[in-house]
Amino acid sequence: MIADHVHPGVQALAEALERHFRTDVPANLYASWHPTEAFGIHWDDHDTVIVQLEGAKRWNLCGATGPDPLRLDVEAPEKPEGPSLAEVALQAGDMLYVPRGWWHAVAATQGRPLHLTCGLPPATGHHLLVWLAGQLLHFPTLRANVVSEFAASLDACDPGRPAPSLPHIGDVPADPGLVLALTTARAELEGTDEAAVLPKTASTSTQN
Repeated sequence: MIADHVHPGVQALAEALERHFRTDVPANLYASWHPTEAFGIHWDDHDTVIVQLEGAKRWNLCGATGPDPLRLDVEAPEKPEGPSLAEVALQAGDMLYVPRGWWHAVAATQGRPLHLTCGLPPATGHHLLVWLAGQLLHFPTLRANVVSEFAASLDACDPGRPAPSLPHIGDVPADPGLVLALTTARAELEGTDEAAVLPKTASTSTQN
């Protein structure tokens, strides 16, 4: 449950954390009815502040296995090996800080535990670049269509539309009517939208 939207006290806590850390702070409420680890061992891409409200929970902390991980990473960090770094038992009224990227597993140990998780999303260089890109939209030059110099730089780099490949040219049967054209990608094509004739330097035709 997203508790900061429905509970005035939780909303006040989230707003206080936002003022202190200068970031948006969502607050989620988690209830457990049995000792099974609901999410298994996992990590979050933001720091978290845990507040145990009722019952008790056991937190197994394993530390991070990669620097500053994000959900958008090409490769996810590997799961930790070996024993956990610490095992923490939270009772009602206890608080716990879990850094971003730290692997952890949580299980109920007493009663019907209820805890609050306040997320602290980081401000990364990626966020800075996204903000800068938005600011650049105020400049007419960058609001216009792609400039010709940039389009020309994409020649032979932009894959364009996917096309069938012929990896085994030697297996093409001898047929005088068969023409194989090898072309380079072009960022801009002159002519109609349906067809364009490329210069001879950008294509090669052979007959078999």
